[in-house]
Amino acid sequence: MSQINGNDFNTLVGNRNRKLLKRLMSLKDNVNWDIEEQRVKFICELHHLIKDCTGPLPHFRDILQPKEIDRLLFDVVKFMSQYRLMLEGSSLINLLIRNGYKDEPDPNEDGESSLSRTTPVHFAAASWFSTRNSIVRQLFKVYHRFDVNYTDESGLTHFHVACMCGCYGTVEKFLELGQDPNCLWPLTGESPLYLAVRTKREEMIKLLLKNRADPNLANKEGQTLLHVICNRVQDDAALKKFFEVCDDIRQTIKIDAQDNKGNTPLHLALLCGNDKLAELLLKRGTNPNSANAKGLSPLHITCHTKPDEGLTEKFLKMCDENHRTVQIDARGNLGYTPLHLALYYNNDEVVELLLRRGADPTLADLKGLTALHFCHKHQTNRSVEMLFEISEEKHRKIEVNAQDDEGNTPLHLVMYNGGSEEAIESLLRHGASPNMPNNEGWTPLHLVCRKKDDYTAVETFLKMCDENKRRVKVDARDEFGPTPLQWAVARCWPNIVHVLLDHGADLSNFAFPTASLFDEIIMGFKRINSKLKLKLISGALSVIEALEKRGYKLQRSNVITIMKVFADNGFFEKSADLEKTLCDDEVFAQTAKQILITPKTLHCNKCGNDDEEEEAKEEEGDKEVVKETKKIVESSSLSLYDLISIRSKLTSMVYYEAASAIDSWELSYSYQKACVRHLCEKLLRQFFQSRTLYPFWELIHKRLPIECCEMIIQVLRNEDLLNIVLATASQK
Repeated sequence: MSQINGNDFNTLVGNRNRKLLKRLMSLKDNVNWDIEEQRVKFICELHHLIKDCTGPLPHFRDILQPKEIDRLLFDVVKFMSQYRLMLEGSSLINLLIRNGYKDEPDPNEDGESSLSRTTPVHFAAASWFSTRNSIVRQLFKVYHRFDVNYTDESGLTHFHVACMCGCYGTVEKFLELGQDPNCLWPLTGESPLYLAVRTKREEMIKLLLKNRADPNLANKEGQTLLHVICNRVQDDAALKKFFEVCDDIRQTIKIDAQDNKGNTPLHLALLCGNDKLAELLLKRGTNPNSANAKGLSPLHITCHTKPDEGLTEKFLKMCDENHRTVQIDARGNLGYTPLHLALYYNNDEVVELLLRRGADPTLADLKGLTALHFCHKHQTNRSVEMLFEISEEKHRKIEVNAQDDEGNTPLHLVMYNGGSEEAIESLLRHGASPNMPNNEGWTPLHLVCRKKDDYTAVETFLKMCDENKRRVKVDARDEFGPTPLQWAVARCWPNIVHVLLDHGADLSNFAFPTASLFDEIIMGFKRINSKLKLKLISGALSVIEALEKRGYKLQRSNVITIMKVFADNGFFEKSADLEKTLCDDEVFAQTAKQILITPKTLHCNKCGNDDEEEEAKEEEGDKEVVKETKKIVESSSLSLYDLISIRSKLTSMVYYEAASAIDSWELSYSYQKACVRHLCEKLLRQFFQSRTLYPFWELIHKRLPIECCEMIIQVLRNEDLLNIVLATASQK
């Protein structure tokens, strides 16, 4: 710190502020400038010391070094960006201005000012807080040199910051002193004009344009000033003013400039849903058919928008009014037409508009998908009907059985994606073949039974075929041999099995799927957790129950197939008496009793017997079981707690429907996992014991009564039960 002699001291501050100066010097001397906390304390104490002072102030250059002032200003900006020191920070900056403090650059070895310097102005521009722009304007009164354009490490200059923050007077001074209005910020490739537009500084935009700023310069994303306006500004007034200023100074605008993604300003305006900007661009001569890097035209873009916006209709109307021809069937790089996209996004109004404008519904994309294929996700048949009706009006023939590159027809895709009953009916009514195979030999029925557990789609399809008198080859074999029923059985999808059997699937020639087919399907899962195990186990056993109920005689080899599939895939998981553990847990019991399971049927092996003589033969323990289960059946539902603790043998379908609802159980993960493990074991033991009793009796050559055999297998593990069945089979 420079020394102050007595005469200078009195001249500088007068007798009234002698104590103030001493206090300031004392505060300054007690600061360790490397410790942020002490610098912040100094700023706060300075504020409280000076805030009520009305007389002349000491010159800060005589108290603090420029680097120290610089450091304090960095601290102020940092904390103000965090909404701290707002009052104290503003006080310090205003104090410096009031005191007449001006930052002066340090000369380099050649005596010239160095331009490479990061100042608090840069720091403020890189932050965001509500008073940022006003603080930057104040800082420019301290960093007042406009002949020196300081540049930080990223290449951002004071001139860039002034344009960004709306410092109109500062920008004027820079330009008066010869500043290049087109200097780019290297980090982003943005010009001063671009920064002004990005922050919506309209007066600044005019000033820069009138000083030869080039509006056609592109940033690193390839976007010009026009792209920025069309991408960010929702008011067409900004674009009008931009065009007016450019016209005044006779500045040519590249109206169809493309950014790095190939988008023109028109693409961006339509992406933002701004029809007013689009109209202004069309009036200025923009090309309505320019394709971006994906080959998408502006018309493609309008088909992405929400149906209620009506952007496609407005765009086509504007093109008509401006005498611009639009390519209605323009193709993207993947072959998509605007009609394809309108159908994909389920925009019925746009579909009708395009069809009436002459869009060709027979065109296919690069995967062979036609307009009808794109209706596969629709929950109504409106688009399907429009395609047929309007095409008929315009004498265009639609190939209802057109196949894509995988051989799938529109009916294949509607079935697979759970299309509406009306859509399926409409396709069938217009001649869709229910038996056409794709490249894999799969009919629409195969596709659903092999790929998706959607019994409603199967039921709807078969029902619609019956109503439209279209014969379905329900037992058709695909390229690999299996029928739809075999696929549904191998997939462990009991609901689909029931539907197929209801519609005539033939069990007389039915061959039970091989172990390799089951394994192939199970191996297709990325990860088999406990929930999926319960779904597969209950599904497989429900399928067996469904087949047997319809008269299919399950062979012992079929039983071995199922048992080995379960064993080979690690489904024999011991739950270590989880039933008692769970039911004794009060927290679990209370929660589990509130979780209701309402399956379609609640059958059990002991329930539903109205024959009094048969009931009299039941053992006392079995009567308890029957009584317990009848009570639950009469209520038409059971709780998760009941399902775990019940002793009666419920049908596997009850467990399957419970497995389908696992995600809705309001249980912790540990409780849920324990429940599922227990239910898996309970269901497996029910199946294994029921299928092992007679093989065991045969294995011991019937030397024990069947009742004794039943008691023995009750204590055997599932692995032991499997070995008994295998041993019996090997003997035969």
